[in-house]
Amino acid sequence: MIENRISDRAKILLIDEDTSISYLIRRAMEKENYKIYIAGSGKQGMEMSTGVCPDLILMDNKFSDMEGITLIQWFREWTDCPIIILSERSSYLDKVEALYAGADDYMVKPVNVNEMVLRVGALLRRAQILNEHKIVIGSTEFDYDAMTVITE
Repeated sequence: MIENRISDRAKILLIDEDTSISYLIRRAMEKENYKIYIAGSGKQGMEMSTGVCPDLILMDNKFSDMEGITLIQWFREWTDCPIIILSERSSYLDKVEALYAGADDYMVKPVNVNEMVLRVGALLRRAQILNEHKIVIGSTEFDYDAMTVITE
């Protein structure tokens, strides 16, 4: 039986100006069979995201060409894909501001790559469940496309 893992089909967009961190994250994501796309600036991330349509975004919240909060808000105008912030900023206010703007999670650099991979997987699982059109709970099936509930 071939295991159908979320990571085998998930597209991740990484937006970070730090090439050494991008390299580490890329290696970790590829090891887990994610498709990873890397942008080196906020504007490049915006451009790339419309073509890639990522399943999850990993991003810093500080760029030389724009503020990370602006980028999060821009993403939230057209996508509900999970966003994880990877930042050197560790203050309570920075975290609250990013989460309030629409980020789903916030990790302070240097990040533990293993923990990051687990957080990515957890958010992708939740996003997949929300995008499923049928949910089965016990003997009851909810079909959102057909707008039906079937019980045995």
